Amino acid sequence: MSSGGIGAEGSVNLDLEAALEIIESTRGLSFLERFKLLGLDPKINLAGGDWRNCDFSLSDVREADFRNSRLFHANFRSALVEGADFRGAGDVHTAKIHLAIGWRDATFDDYQIVLIESHIDKMRSYQDQIAAHRAAMSEKQWFYAIKACPSFSEAKQVLEQMEAAGYRLNAYAYSYILDRAKRDRKTGEGWAMFNQFVADGGQPDAAMYTAGIGVAPDGNSALTLFDTLSKSAAEIGVLPDERAYNMVISRQGGNISQALRLFRDMNNQGVPISRHTIYALFDSCKSFANAVTVLMEARKSGVDINDKSFVDELLNTRNYPDLDRNDIDKWKNDGLSDRQVIIRLVQNTLKDPYLSSAMIVLNNT
Repeated sequence: MSSGGIGAEGSVNLDLEAALEIIESTRGLSFLERFKLLGLDPKINLAGGDWRNCDFSLSDVREADFRNSRLFHANFRSALVEGADFRGAGDVHTAKIHLAIGWRDATFDDYQIVLIESHIDKMRSYQDQIAAHRAAMSEKQWFYAIKACPSFSEAKQVLEQMEAAGYRLNAYAYSYILDRAKRDRKTGEGWAMFNQFVADGGQPDAAMYTAGIGVAPDGNSALTLFDTLSKSAAEIGVLPDERAYNMVISRQGGNISQALRLFRDMNNQGVPISRHTIYALFDSCKSFANAVTVLMEARKSGVDINDKSFVDELLNTRNYPDLDRNDIDKWKNDGLSDRQVIIRLVQNTLKDPYLSSAMIVLNNT
């Protein structure tokens, strides 16, 4: 599932532990099948939700209510969408709606139709250009064609056409395809592609190793690739860059101690730390208590954790199991700002009324 939550309309009270158990035990099912197992109704509970990057392909979402939801790079390829309502939904034209079955019988705002039609024309023109000039295209032109592809599936099609024309993509260009595999949640295919490239005698470069970390199936596999990248970089006297560190930290999947070890190493090596590094650490957290540890560690490393984006990320994007949304809503209704809510959550998490550093963490002046 994405980081998104239940829609504002028709909200449902869930037993969080039971919900997490269902999610963990149904990893082979589609997003929508899991959604229904949680007792949620697509005709009601999808509205207003954050469904960015969610895979609805091949699903039956006829008459579903997606109004005012966020659909950036969701995937509706071959989904049944007749009668669905997408009015007010953001980034519909990036969600492969034009590849859904019955999309013209769904409900959209006029501006959404214009964006979808424009996207269709752009893709048709793009494919026609490749077909017309395939025989005369140089390796460099093929590379730019790959780079211009907005999705993993389209990049893979161009790669197949390129290979049919007698060209082989280099490692740097492969990194673009793997990045799209990660973004489109096709990490299994991306990982297979990485391994096939190596099996065929290809030598990944730094960019491809970094992209490979992003599609690795687990934290250990990601760490193995990162170690290989580090050794290769050391041989020529350089260090893995910020993006490589951020990628491997984000892939640690709940192993906060490993993620923090990588963060400390990154800091000790003098690799620049940005807010994206902190987001990567949040990715490795299983709980808000872990996130508090991250904030403490970041502050010791000189990161300005007063950045409003961290507060927004923790309160409005992350759904850690030990965050009590009822408390958060009550405090906000009482007039507390997001920043004050975070401070109170930190105090409650540390469970020490005398620990002044809890206040200092997000109120450092």
